Amino acid sequence: MYQQLLEATTDLLMVRSILLKSGWLTLVWLFLTTVSASAQPTRGTNTHMSEATHVSMTELLSNPAKFNNRKIVVEGVFSFHLSDSALFASEEWYQHGIAKEAVVLRLNPTTTEAEHLVSLSGKYVLVQGTFDSRDCGEMCLYGGAIKDVDVVNGMLKNY
Repeated sequence: MYQQLLEATTDLLMVRSILLKSGWLTLVWLFLTTVSASAQPTRGTNTHMSEATHVSMTELLSNPAKFNNRKIVVEGVFSFHLSDSALFASEEWYQHGIAKEAVVLRLNPTTTEAEHLVSLSGKYVLVQGTFDSRDCGEMCLYGGAIKDVDVVNGMLKNY
């Protein structure tokens, strides 16, 4: 048994050596990574958020009709107020309160959730909900609304 294992290992090393010398290993690796990548979730899907489309704030705000009444996942800077919560496209727009570069979030948090949401205010978060391009908030200040929000996750921003 040990001898057979040794022979198999030697054969594999010989095949690897031949493939390396001929450049075939690169092709095999490329093929395997392509097959592996096609089996992974792609942009627009997520194993935890399977029916939601991943979209950037820029894309959402520049083409709101495309995402109207669709379940989306979007990243932005979270602003929490009991009366008017929002998701801003950048920290700069959040700091200056530029509402046209944000979407209003229709939240109905419990007291416990509100305490958690306050801690996320001013931070980058991922939000999942249904986008409504016609709801632009009070006095129509925002670029749309995300309603039926069921996920608000804080995240680290490394850039």
